[in-house]
Amino acid sequence: MKKIYTLLLFLLCFSGYAQSPEKMTYQAVVRDANNTLLNNQTVGVKISILRSNITGISVYSETQIITSNLNGLVSMEIGSGTTSDNFSTIDWSIGPYFIKTEIDPTGGESYSIIGTSQLLSVPFALYAKSSGSSIPGPPGQNGVDGVDGADGTNGVDGTNGVDGTNGADGTNGVDGTNGVDGINGVDGTNGVDGANGVDGTNGVDGTNGVDGINGVDGTNGVDGADGVDGTNGVDGADGVDGADGVDGAIGQPGSDGQGGVSLAGTGISISGTGSITDPYEISTLFPTYELNTFYAALGGYVIDINSDGKHGVVLAMKDQGYDNWYNANNLLNNPDNHDTDGAQFRDWRLPSKRELNLMYLSYLNGNPANLAGATYWSSSEFKYDYAWLHYFFSGQQDDVNKVNAYNIRAVRSF
Repeated sequence: MKKIYTLLLFLLCFSGYAQSPEKMTYQAVVRDANNTLLNNQTVGVKISILRSNITGISVYSETQIITSNLNGLVSMEIGSGTTSDNFSTIDWSIGPYFIKTEIDPTGGESYSIIGTSQLLSVPFALYAKSSGSSIPGPPGQNGVDGVDGADGTNGVDGTNGVDGTNGADGTNGVDGTNGVDGINGVDGTNGVDGANGVDGTNGVDGTNGVDGINGVDGTNGVDGADGVDGTNGVDGADGVDGADGVDGAIGQPGSDGQGGVSLAGTGISISGTGSITDPYEISTLFPTYELNTFYAALGGYVIDINSDGKHGVVLAMKDQGYDNWYNANNLLNNPDNHDTDGAQFRDWRLPSKRELNLMYLSYLNGNPANLAGATYWSSSEFKYDYAWLHYFFSGQQDDVNKVNAYNIRAVRSF
């Protein structure tokens, strides 16, 4: 009979390397259809990196032959397998990216286990390689001062301007370009030097002063009055100089590369400038779970969960014994009293009254955790020598003396 194998758990952890070749570490636990670990078994693995979505274009693919360990765990370095692609050419800055895993439990290339999940974080060193340096370049050179604007043409004396008190100025006596003649009939000597004297022709602000690595000299940096600083620090044509020509604006420092990186939806936040002391910084992954579902990675069956699916309560898959309330804690975390999945944890405890009722509802709904139609202890005390319990054969809860012996089933929070 042909067996159907199932990949029950993916564990991802990333490593970046400062020099080629770049790699990522990948781990997975493989079980068969009976939930039995495939330990010490050679398996064939095909890894593909997809861009945009779970059916997106493959930008990298490789195959490896790996032997699982005693716990059914396979570990590999993505980037060191058999491939015709180049892992170092992946542009991590234009994600999102997804990882597709195909496994042949017989060690060949007839892949029967297929799973795809999103890469919720990217190794910092690989992302920085794609997005550019975060170390600021040196400030650009100061722009050259604009040439002093020429004095306006001497204002024309008013025609027949009447001297004396309040004598009106002659008609249209213009002083230079829009130069106003003396106030109230005063025949100004040579008129006022016209405002808005034009700066020298195309006075260039600095010589293409590039700031740092490709750091463009301040965008729209204004040189004097209205002198727009074009791309690469070029002073705008015919920049108008104020009176006596205002010095060109000092070239701003170049942009700080991709200083602060924030990837939406992944909980990753990498910020700061200066030297990078840990190029392999990664964020913690927070998987989500569903209610009334068995998870080997959690050690049992989920009977309670919060709204975001990340935290709740797990029920062990077998009883830990039959004893009095006082001795229950000696049995809860003994690995010999758990199955393989439950034995990996040491934070098991007695359920509260509320959690006992959730266990009872699970018992009524198909009994997926193999609870007995018996009586189970809770951790909730009634008084110093009495504690609450739940009769699964009737659905009632009651308080009894702690010296009595009843069934013990553990729960744990995640």
